[in-house]
Amino acid sequence: MEGLDSQVRDLIIEMASSGEPAMSSLSIMGAREQMEEFLASETIVGEVEWVKDYLIEGSDGDLPIRVYRPEGEGQFPILLWFHGGGWTVGSVDSYDNLCRGLADELDRVVVSVEYRRAPEHEFPAALHDCYTALGWAASNAGTIDGDPNRVAVGGDSAGGNLATATALRSRDEGGPSIEHQLLAYPATSYPYDPDKEPKRGYFLERPDVERFWSLYLGDSVHGENPYAAPLKARNLSGLPAATVLTCEFDPLHEEGVKYAGRLDEAGVPVTHIHFDDVPHGFLPLLAEPKIDRAWDAIERFNQEIRNVSD
Repeated sequence: MEGLDSQVRDLIIEMASSGEPAMSSLSIMGAREQMEEFLASETIVGEVEWVKDYLIEGSDGDLPIRVYRPEGEGQFPILLWFHGGGWTVGSVDSYDNLCRGLADELDRVVVSVEYRRAPEHEFPAALHDCYTALGWAASNAGTIDGDPNRVAVGGDSAGGNLATATALRSRDEGGPSIEHQLLAYPATSYPYDPDKEPKRGYFLERPDVERFWSLYLGDSVHGENPYAAPLKARNLSGLPAATVLTCEFDPLHEEGVKYAGRLDEAGVPVTHIHFDDVPHGFLPLLAEPKIDRAWDAIERFNQEIRNVSD
């Protein structure tokens, strides 16, 4: 555990002593329950004016979203947030605190999307839902006291994948204008094959990565689609400015670095932020368990997205 943040190290030791099983050893339902319990907290973070749940029209029925309006006088810029969890676990509920913190610190209306998850709904169902939510936010900004001309997308891990895939699709289809991409340790490459053996992931290990991709794609042929694996895109030019956060203790570290580099080569303004003392999956840990580095990351996101907006 050399090099790990002390709060992360203490949390890992605590989890190990409790006999917490590896996610890859659990059924999908077991993994979902484990993540919900892990991120459940009685402590609510962030000061927001209101939180409302909506059902919007999706491509295959109703699509649930949750909207967080910050305190103050609108109109506010908008951030669509797509939760992590390997496209199979995680939810709007488990990411409630993170979205509250983002709304408060970034001073944006946050739209959290309950996209359909694998394996019940394979690629491209989740992407369809995220793209639908983008269109809804741009068209209904007034309903949520948001600014339709300042819409950003963001997400962590699988959510980061969905955020940049949504930006790619919007570029290709002439969809709503996107102001910025906030990508926290995004999944961008399939098949998973890092250039070097990563340091131990702790919260995400290689078997987890391979399992998640298999469940999400269903058929590996979909892994050639840049909307599934954005590093496969031949052309990344014309995408919104991006902030890419990578972690040292993360099996996805190399592909995050590569994606930031590809964006830069394509002329997309990009800031690559690297945290050398935390593992994949740390961003939602704002309270019980609390990792101060998660708040540091949100502050960096705040700085970057305000630089673009100013």
